Amino acid sequence: MSDGRELHIAPGSSAGGCMEQALNLPRGSVLDNRDLLSCGPLLPLRTLDEWKRIREEYLQALTPESPFFFADFHRDLLTNASTIQEAESVTVWVGTGLSEQLLLVWMPQLLRLLNNDL
Repeated sequence: MSDGRELHIAPGSSAGGCMEQALNLPRGSVLDNRDLLSCGPLLPLRTLDEWKRIREEYLQALTPESPFFFADFHRDLLTNASTIQEAESVTVWVGTGLSEQLLLVWMPQLLRLLNNDL
């Protein structure tokens, strides 16, 4: 994702797919937050790798028969976080549910970690 396009952050893959189709967004302009923040530990966001490891370990403990890795999803926010730095603008789409509200307050922390201008 380059050339200063707008990036959209969706609160899940279903929402991301609907947004992409309904808004006729170009491929690569939507990232999905696959991390259900309302479940499990929410430790300080020190590094992206540490965050992903802790969250994946928790999610895998819930369903050991089907391992979970953020990288398995091509539009995953955590896997593709570096594309945020290339965007001209970032729009975070959220609803009123707890997980989405947590995403709203978590995003500035991610942007700070990536050294993005808030």
